[in-house]
Amino acid sequence: MVGVLNWLDPHVEIWPNGAPQVGDIAEMRRTVTATDIERFTEISGDRNPLHYDLEAARASRFGVIVVQGGITSAILNAVVAEKCPGPGTVLLNVNWNFTAPVRPGDTITGRVEVTEVRADKPITKLDTTVTRDDRTVVLEGTAVCYTMTTRLTEEPTMSATTGPDDAGQDESQRDQSDAEKPEYQEKPVAGAEIGIMPEGEGSSFEPEEDPEAQG
Repeated sequence: MVGVLNWLDPHVEIWPNGAPQVGDIAEMRRTVTATDIERFTEISGDRNPLHYDLEAARASRFGVIVVQGGITSAILNAVVAEKCPGPGTVLLNVNWNFTAPVRPGDTITGRVEVTEVRADKPITKLDTTVTRDDRTVVLEGTAVCYTMTTRLTEEPTMSATTGPDDAGQDESQRDQSDAEKPEYQEKPVAGAEIGIMPEGEGSSFEPEEDPEAQG
């Protein structure tokens, strides 16, 4: 069925909230701090002296303490997830060049521009940049991302006092039974559970050939 992810759910459209358009642009800004360095070290284990040792940093070509590259690029994760393409988006492939350092106290702007949108799957290709407040580009390159649809399933649970026999109750009894029923539980379906990338999917941006057309 055209426009439907059969391997995910035959009733879920590829772009239920509308597909991004080529030329769409989104940006986010934040100020980097020394605390970001400490937090990233806790996450990654990166204790490079260029991020902590002022003497070592001064002896380097940077001349000052700089933040880890992951802090610089993280703002692009936020842009694709929060703005364009939007919630549910994950990165499949990136090709980034780090062209200048970011220092504690710098304000950086992450920017994405849509360059390609697949019609058969919710995959988008982006031009990406991160720029310091002095207009120095610190990161540039491209990214390919996938926008998942988060499904919410309703799972009513019967108690010992509710069930098919409710039909024989009068109105007051039915109201009391309804009050005892637990509320529906909403559960997001994780990407691993829905097989977000079938075997051989990769990050290719070329549409797959139609098996029927090959016959």
